[in-house]
Amino acid sequence: HMTLDQRVIGFQFLRGRNRHIKTLGRSRFATDLGGASFDQVAQLLAKHDKKTHSQKDKSLTSIERTTLRSGAKALAVIESVWADQVESLRDQATGFDLFPTATRFTRRLAEFDFDKAGERQQIDTKVLYAYDGDGMFLGCVAWTRGTKGIEQNPFRWAIDRNLRVLAAQPTEKQRNIELRKACSQMKGRSLKQRATKSQQLSQLAAALGMQIVHLTRRSKR
Repeated sequence: HMTLDQRVIGFQFLRGRNRHIKTLGRSRFATDLGGASFDQVAQLLAKHDKKTHSQKDKSLTSIERTTLRSGAKALAVIESVWADQVESLRDQATGFDLFPTATRFTRRLAEFDFDKAGERQQIDTKVLYAYDGDGMFLGCVAWTRGTKGIEQNPFRWAIDRNLRVLAAQPTEKQRNIELRKACSQMKGRSLKQRATKSQQLSQLAAALGMQIVHLTRRSKR
């Protein structure tokens, strides 16, 4: 069982004679596996495969090794075959969470050049526009990722119909206090507002605002 962002929720066996199957789902192994991504499952499996035979006997049981391999295969197949469909479902689930009255979503992908303090970089952007039953624009969700500085962190922006930031947050776990502070400073900020040096993400927010306006014309088609 997996979440829409392809992380492990749990697992169950449809058949099997191993006497440990019934207890495996309640084991420490199952708890540690919960929430793991494909990369983390693959790393755990690779780490085990590098160990000697005697070390393997102490680290993972045969049924645990089988479970890891099965999980890694399932995640790999989803990533290679259904990645686009899963991403679309995940985006819509996020959209409904933020705009529960929406009846239609339109997704746009784009790249734009971003210049900050004389350093130019490219920002990859995905915007999900939300509309109600009358076709009225409710707001949007935007994902951004650059190549330099604070902008290289992947961010998710929730934006209302007036282009005001409802929330900005990294999509990956962060312990960086300054980064979290920069995100909190964006809440309530208009994307039409001029950038300020005291707010690290304000320049990206202003550039994103122009990009969203540009893409809005295409999203209505």
